[in-house]
Amino acid sequence: STRRSIHDSAQQPYVYLNCGHVVGMHSWLGDVTAADSDSDSNGTNPTSQSPHRQCPLCRTLSPFVPLCPGVERAFYMDALPPTHALRPCGHVASESTAEYWAAQRLPHGADSYQSICPFCGRMLEGYVKLIFQ
Repeated sequence: STRRSIHDSAQQPYVYLNCGHVVGMHSWLGDVTAADSDSDSNGTNPTSQSPHRQCPLCRTLSPFVPLCPGVERAFYMDALPPTHALRPCGHVASESTAEYWAAQRLPHGADSYQSICPFCGRMLEGYVKLIFQ
């Protein structure tokens, strides 16, 4: 028998980054065109890499990204289970790890500082608590 990978679309968990609700992949976009005037007909925001969708649980318009565990163990601050996701990439970590990396400011350009995800290098916009329902 073959084992199913977590990357199979039926098994991959996704998160709404504004509210933290974790769901499986679905085709329902909600009312994205009325709520987000920058969206195109597919419900994606041309200025971001992730599609914006309306959360079916709380109706919040939000980026919808797959959850992804960080593979480098050295970046974790503890051994607690993942309860938070970094924004906007969706890497999961414990609260203390997410809080630590969101607070770390690295030089960005000549005169500014920015937090980055330790797992993928994208600029962070904070983190969100995961809500499994």
